[in-house]
Formats: sequence, structure tokens, C-alpha cells
Amino acid sequence: MTCASRYFGAYDGGWLFLAFGKTYDHAIVNLRTNKGFDIPDYIVQRAPVKFGDKDIVMLAATLSSPPEHGDCVGAAIISFWPRMLDPHAHAFWRMGHDAAVMPTATDQIIGGPDLEDVIHHNGAFYFLTREENLHVFAVSEFHQDGDGELKMAPMEIHRLYGVLDYGRNVVVRYLVESRGRLLMVTRLVRAPLPVPPKTWAFRVFEMMELPQDITGSEETQYVWNELASLDGRILFLARGCSRSYEVADYPGLEFSDGVYFLMTGDSTTIG
Repeated sequence: MTCASRYFGAYDGGWLFLAFGKTYDHAIVNLRTNKGFDIPDYIVQRAPVKFGDKDIVMLAATLSSPPEHGDCVGAAIISFWPRMLDPHAHAFWRMGHDAAVMPTATDQIIGGPDLEDVIHHNGAFYFLTREENLHVFAVSEFHQDGDGELKMAPMEIHRLYGVLDYGRNVVVRYLVESRGRLLMVTRLVRAPLPVPPKTWAFRVFEMMELPQDITGSEETQYVWNELASLDGRILFLARGCSRSYEVADYPGLEFSDGVYFLMTGDSTTIG
């Protein structure tokens, strides 16, 4: 591990996602055992349009299970090198494979929805878009074809009912699993951005399924239901690796429920 490494996520058990070359040489390394695995630096797309291999930069990542497991699948939000300003895209890989794969060719590169966070929850990968919808990929439907290439699950889109109003604030979004439910935490920064940017508030929402008699739709509809309080929870925020803990599980520690995150020049908590 070198001082030049870029951190872009973590996994339970002391695993860190690192890019040793900052924009390449991606790996997952265990701080406790010093064991590590290389993960892909490029992506291959065969269908529906073959465009060959492309170098990628991973921005956030997670796993379906510990990396030592033979059936472990990784999921990441990526950009394409050197066109870092392109919309972010989904990527998946089987541990031990050199290349990642993605759902489509053109939709992900041109005009695709920007992705804000990714999480493994209830047997599926959930990607949060800037529009606050969810792209869902069931891990059980990933498989290898006869050539050993990873074939991914079809994407389901959970369109969230209604539009949330944040005023003129700049919004940063995170996904967190808490008490078996999926939360979206939004971090609000006043616009225009001060230097350094200052977070002034958080809002916490729980994904809820709406009854069909309310929406009038045959498809399942969802809504982000805002929580009035954290109700004894401690939330730690970081892309791809946010965590929720219960204050009651840590008696004697000077913790109260709140939201914690680390950002250079801007560390904020709220109760």
C-alpha cells in the first residue's frame, strides 16, 4: 500500500478498495491479514454493440459476499478513462476475472442516468440515480456462460413516486441498510458552493412500497418516506460502504444518534 493509493470503498472484515495508480491498478486489500485480490481495470462489452475493451476508473464498489467466496460478485460505479466527465455507469465482475462487464453499450455511455451510490441489499445490487430511482440487479441471476464470461441479471428499475424538494441546495446522496430496510441519506450543501463546501443539513428517507390502490398502477411503486428522527441509530456515510449501528449496542460509549461522514475540510454531525 502506498501513499499514492486512492480509496474508493470498504467491505466488512477489514477490506479496502484501493486504486494503487489512482486511476488504475484496482484491488481489494485486507488491513488485518494483508491479503489482497486484483479487480478489473477495464471493461468489455460484447452486446448489443461491440466496442471492444475500455479502461475504467472505479468510483465506488461493493461485493455480494466476502471476496474469498468462490461465488463472489463485485459491483461498481465507474467512469471511462480518460473521459471522466461522461455519465457514470454500472459495472460487474466475478472475483478473479480480469475484465468487468456492463449491462448495455450505448445507454451507459451516452445520455445515461448518473449514478450516485451502490449497495448490496437483500440479495441484490441497488444503484441510486441522481433522479433518486433505483436500478436493481438480483445476484442470484448472475451466471457464467460456456466461455466463462460473466452474464448479468436483467436490470429492474424501481421508480420512486413523487419528487423531493431540496430548494437551491447541492445534494449528495447515499444508500444505507438499516434494520433490514433501505435508507437514502441526502447531504445538503448550500449553493453557490463555498470553498471549502460546508454541509449544513441531512435528510433521511426509507424506501417504502406503495399499495396499488393508491398508485392505480399494476407495477409495484415505491416512495422515499422521510424519517422524523434517527430513533437511536448512528449512520456513517461513504459511497459504497455506508453503515448503520444502534446506539443501544454500545453502552458506555459517548455516542448519540446522528449522521457522521468524513470529508476534507468538512466534518459534520447532526442529531
